[in-house]
Amino acid sequence: MGKRTESTGGPVTLRVRVRARAPGDSVEAAPASREVIVSVTAPAVEGKANRAMLAQLADHLGISRSSLQIVSGEKSRRKVVRVHGLGEAELWRRLEQRRA
Repeated sequence: MGKRTESTGGPVTLRVRVRARAPGDSVEAAPASREVIVSVTAPAVEGKANRAMLAQLADHLGISRSSLQIVSGEKSRRKVVRVHGLGEAELWRRLEQRRA
């Protein structure tokens, strides 16, 4: 799939796997695979899980929802999300910070 994240000065792309209808909301970083697993209670119907995933990820990262954009995978469990306003190192630091 090419680069999993971009370390340029611009936005960073992030691979995200969404678990819809999960028992609870959570964000789990998997740095080894450079993927993030976002569990949401919302169903994968009419974009509800996508909206919940973006809200959960924005909250976890401490950024606004408008700083995130689904680039590909709108109707898939596996998505690519563009993150504006954070560099790659800061993005992964924030993702890993809340793992404990």
